[in-house]
Amino acid sequence: MTVPEILRRNKTKAEDSGVTPIINKPLPPPRLETEIADLPDESVDLTDPRQMDFYKNNKFVKIGLEYCKKRRLFTAVNSCKKFYVSVGDKIHKNRLVIPFYDQNGKISCYQTRSLLDNQFPRYLTKYGEKDLFNVSNINPAIPYVFVFEGPIDSMFVSNGVAIASLTPTEKQENTLRSFLGYNLIYVFDNDKQNGETKRRVEKHIQSGKAVFIWPQEFRAYKDFNEVCCNLGIDEIPWKFVVKHSAKGAEALIKHKLLTKK
Repeated sequence: MTVPEILRRNKTKAEDSGVTPIINKPLPPPRLETEIADLPDESVDLTDPRQMDFYKNNKFVKIGLEYCKKRRLFTAVNSCKKFYVSVGDKIHKNRLVIPFYDQNGKISCYQTRSLLDNQFPRYLTKYGEKDLFNVSNINPAIPYVFVFEGPIDSMFVSNGVAIASLTPTEKQENTLRSFLGYNLIYVFDNDKQNGETKRRVEKHIQSGKAVFIWPQEFRAYKDFNEVCCNLGIDEIPWKFVVKHSAKGAEALIKHKLLTKK
């Protein structure tokens, strides 16, 4: 019996038995995170092997994956673990998506970052009231919370959170006030040539807040992520940050000496 005859016989038997014959079809594309309302449309999960295999030839998915690896985002001590690239959203298409999780572990907001030098704006945040980035990662065994402006830098210190802006929202302020029993330390970029950054640091000091003072050995770096990428590490120990922090007159003197150099 020839192969075609065998196939026809098996098909006839299956039909007579009421069983639908199995037909080889290509696998459907993997489910994207489009059902999660708090992510941009068609967000590809960079940590999902099946999605990555399906979108392996997508230019921006490849760029996003390489960016996360180069910046050590997957291995950072305080990483949010999941990163996405939207391949279809009207506003956030072809951008890296950084999710914000609330204290229940649910995505409540997101920020997207450009993946090309000529792609503007550099950062976009979902409209609406946002909570602190990485608030779900707070470890109660550490008596400090470190407040950053940018999410990426906050990933490299345990108990690092970020406002993803220059000024916190009312909701973020309320969350910071709710950290009873924790000492808050504010960490700004080492941008001594930027007059606006200098004013924000001095404003925090004058309001009685503790700030991180960049030590001499870190003066060549602009932020915590740059330190870790250059040194090949995934963490700046939280005790190191505490050691190099100050408040009041001491902080003001150290900050002025730092920005004069």
